[in-house]
Amino acid sequence: MATRSSIIRTRFAYRFLRSLRKLNQKEKTNSRRVKYAAYVSMASVVGSKRVWSRAVLSKIRNRSLNPNLVKKKKKKR
Repeated sequence: MATRSSIIRTRFAYRFLRSLRKLNQKEKTNSRRVKYAAYVSMASVVGSKRVWSRAVLSKIRNRSLNPNLVKKKKKKR
């Protein structure tokens, strides 16, 4: 049976690779964007219940380096 930490590591790796794939679709890729992809994947894995996660996601969303890297969640009406 998988432990909670191994599940989180797997989820982190999956999200990081997905973020890198999105970056590689663009022409220019630099180390800063790879760092942002890592931050996005870490914050996405832990969810929006953590304050630091919300802060990281909103900071990256507002930076406009790659607005497609982080999707805004749609509000339910």
